Amino acid sequence: MSCSIDYHFKFPSSFVEMRELLKDSSSVTIIQFDAIGCGARPRVVRVRPGVILKFGDYFLEDEVTNTQYARENLDIPIPRVLQPAQKLRFDDDSELATSGLLPAYYAMEEIRGVSLDTVIDKLSPDDKRSIASQLKMILRDMGALKSDKLGSVHGGPYRSIRGIAEWVLPKETFSTVAEFRDYFRRLLTEYNFPLAHIDKIMSAIPTDSSIRFTHGDLLPKNIMVEGSKLTGIIDWTYCGFFPAFWEYARMYDPDWLSEGWLEILGLVFPEKPCADEAPAISYMLNTLHRTFFA
Repeated sequence: MSCSIDYHFKFPSSFVEMRELLKDSSSVTIIQFDAIGCGARPRVVRVRPGVILKFGDYFLEDEVTNTQYARENLDIPIPRVLQPAQKLRFDDDSELATSGLLPAYYAMEEIRGVSLDTVIDKLSPDDKRSIASQLKMILRDMGALKSDKLGSVHGGPYRSIRGIAEWVLPKETFSTVAEFRDYFRRLLTEYNFPLAHIDKIMSAIPTDSSIRFTHGDLLPKNIMVEGSKLTGIIDWTYCGFFPAFWEYARMYDPDWLSEGWLEILGLVFPEKPCADEAPAISYMLNTLHRTFFA
């Protein structure tokens, strides 16, 4: 599922080496920027055919571990990590401040195709049915990975949850979904959410759910396709072991509910098994995100 790869270069270890690599405009394509203040820094860059660099902060190691876990345990197309996460070497702090780069990166194979969000409105009904069928099989395979704890693939507590700030992440794993729900109740209470809102959210989150492996951000931006063929799933930053309803709720993120995506979701989940949980969880996560990052 990956592109042919040119290995005729050394992965940079310093800012100077990275700057030289990115200067080659004939082979470098910036796929995504990370907006910072009035400027922008590269987030995802194609540096050679088949080779992607993803830049970030100092916590990319967790994303690499998540990607490797998913690739080793699932029979679905997932990028292969080519270079583990590393911090770029800067001679001094001023060089970092003026570099125009995020301070760390890792390298991975590029998955063929384009992200689903860029073509979803152009797909035929047959294409959407095919993609939905492939998504159902992927979700089935992911659901076969079980754990008796809710937490990260490392076996410890979650290292990232979409919408939740790093400084309030759980300090330990959860043994039950009830403990998982209570964590969010405490979080909402601590940040002074109205009690009536908290009770309404909590009443929509069941405690009798099973625990399953979850991508955590399985949205059109992270689903790669070529026509009607699903060629890969990318960005495993938020994966881990969550209640079974979590994936469904995240896939129904209101920011991504285009007509085409709703049509595909209707084919993937014709019985809408988590219709109550999805809006409550989306509201909770989006509101917490605004609280932490506004």
